Amino acid sequence: MTMRIFTLLLLLLPAVLGAQFKKGYRMLRKERLPEATAAFAKDTAHAKTHKKALALFGMGKVRANENAKNRDLQQAYLNNDRASQLFPELNARKQKRAAKLGMDAAGIETNRKSIANARLKEMAAEPNGDDLESFLLWPRLPEQSVEGVWPIVERLKFEGANQGLFEAHIRANAPEKNAERVLLGIFRHFAAEKMWDSVAVAADRFRPDFPNKSEWLRNVSAIASAPDQNVSVQNLGPTVNSDMYEYLPVLTIDDKQLYFCALNRPDNVGYEDIFVSNWNNGQWQRATLVSELSKRESNEAPLSISADGTQLLIFREGRLFNCRKTEKGWGTPEDIEVINKNFKWVGDARTSANGQVLVFTGSTSATDPYSTCGIYISLLDANGNWQPPFAVDALNTDSTDRSPYLHPDMQTLYFSSSGRNGLNDMDVYVTTRLDDTWKKWSTPKNLGKEFNTFNGDWGYVISTDGTKAYFASAKEGLYDLYVADLPENLRPKAVATIRGRILDPKGQPIAGRVFLVDTDNNQIVGKVNTDPSTTTFMTTVPNGSRYKIYADVDGFLSQEYFIDLKTERMARSINQDIELRPKTPPVPAPKVVYFDHDRSLARQEAQAEIQSAAKILLEGAFTMELSGHTDNVGTDAYNDALSLRRVNSVADALVRLGVKKEGLTAKGLGEKNPAVDNKTKENRAKNRRVELIFKVKQ
Repeated sequence: MTMRIFTLLLLLLPAVLGAQFKKGYRMLRKERLPEATAAFAKDTAHAKTHKKALALFGMGKVRANENAKNRDLQQAYLNNDRASQLFPELNARKQKRAAKLGMDAAGIETNRKSIANARLKEMAAEPNGDDLESFLLWPRLPEQSVEGVWPIVERLKFEGANQGLFEAHIRANAPEKNAERVLLGIFRHFAAEKMWDSVAVAADRFRPDFPNKSEWLRNVSAIASAPDQNVSVQNLGPTVNSDMYEYLPVLTIDDKQLYFCALNRPDNVGYEDIFVSNWNNGQWQRATLVSELSKRESNEAPLSISADGTQLLIFREGRLFNCRKTEKGWGTPEDIEVINKNFKWVGDARTSANGQVLVFTGSTSATDPYSTCGIYISLLDANGNWQPPFAVDALNTDSTDRSPYLHPDMQTLYFSSSGRNGLNDMDVYVTTRLDDTWKKWSTPKNLGKEFNTFNGDWGYVISTDGTKAYFASAKEGLYDLYVADLPENLRPKAVATIRGRILDPKGQPIAGRVFLVDTDNNQIVGKVNTDPSTTTFMTTVPNGSRYKIYADVDGFLSQEYFIDLKTERMARSINQDIELRPKTPPVPAPKVVYFDHDRSLARQEAQAEIQSAAKILLEGAFTMELSGHTDNVGTDAYNDALSLRRVNSVADALVRLGVKKEGLTAKGLGEKNPAVDNKTKENRAKNRRVELIFKVKQ
């Protein structure tokens, strides 16, 4: 009671307590911090009061007066904080008098924040040996983010005798946000040193102090205490990474090309740009800019590449675009309007291995998309159009859910979430699709401490064989790309990778489309195109079924090949070329061109027949045999020559219409093979002819 009365006098009678004390508060209100500090320093008459104020907060055993440089702001804060607690208990007359001194409720809070910010700025700007003790002694830090807090927390050392000071600070400030930040700093320190047992102990120890974070701390303890999975993590090295930012890896299904997003590299042309590296001779080659997709005025990032490698989904300024591969590179990005029109921001998109499903992240907030985004799915209809998307309610939370990666097994999905009480911020999880509606998924499983950190973890992709995880991390300051071994219990189902060429009848590669059919249910499970630049195709199919594979190329019939993966359990790589044979259409009926007596030029009405024959020949499936004939008037020698002139005139007419001469065979037979007898004038007219006979091209 005596201390309370004394503090009331401290608040209401500044004139009695000293002009320097009053001046100090006046300087604080004007944010003239050096003058305020000097005034408090001169107020030596009340040092005892300051010491008693510290004792009120259980700090009597701490050597508060040894921190001479910053003691005065510390004490001013304590007195102001004490005033904030006593103010509501004053009667109306005393509150009015206090308000004149700037000590009403608003004034108290303003002073409290001003003093706190001033002290934290001093510690951040001029670190010294007293920082640790001063920071840990600080009671009730302002709830909002305070400039200078994180630089101090990051310098703290969590070892030896200091641990007692940390505990005192956390218990004095819990469950407020700044105490949580210090506890998070402790977790980060132990995790960086691989001291996961200490993380678990700290989580269990402080859980009673954070009742609103009890589930989080329980999960931190469980994740930290889980058996070590012995995961090897490797930086992808200087051929991929730079001294700036690399993130969002995208792999082709043969794991031979790695696309990624980069920021502030020397070879960037704009802000965020797209780069690619090729796997060769057992290592990733030097990454190069994908110039046709990277623009100076905008942000671009790769999101996923189709199984056949011919289509690339990219992010550009919050919208989703599709790019098609050409012989010269990537074509102009096409806006996927049916997706973009439903959201203010779209990202993290991936198409399924069969090209029928699109999984992506969307947000309806234009101001803060990253903290309000969720996972959505769109299905391709029979006409090749994306249907309106639906939210995956089984996976989304009230927080951030993003970066879904659907493995080529078509069932295993990896994603990040900040709404599931992982280690902190976003953790990476894995889930399995339960049916064909794409709405039911298994309970997500945290990937564990080997993959998740106390920072945000997102943007994971898994190799097709399921053994590697590629991701970005700020382990060494700025974001770099890494690869890690994926434990068996976190791997997707095994799939087979099929690649090959479509070969024409002469054995030459040809462009076309390849179909895969599940023979157990006769359903098409894949449609892939050949790569325009290499004329090869790639695709994947899950193990556990039998498949038929064939090609579709105009003018040809495809051989069919069968691949039995019914009992296969391991990932496989299969090479399968597809051979074509000529398509054999029905052979057209022969055509006949008639001539007048002793003439070698066809009648006028025969021109329609000649033009019709030329049109069929130009389609390329047939050649032609032409045979010339006469009636029996004249000598054999004369008729033989006349029949040859007739057949050559028809052949010349076909050539003039575009038919290649080498596809024509001509012979004159004279009067040897009459169509009818030559006894009448009408019959002799029927024998003056050239027969046009179609032959299948060999």
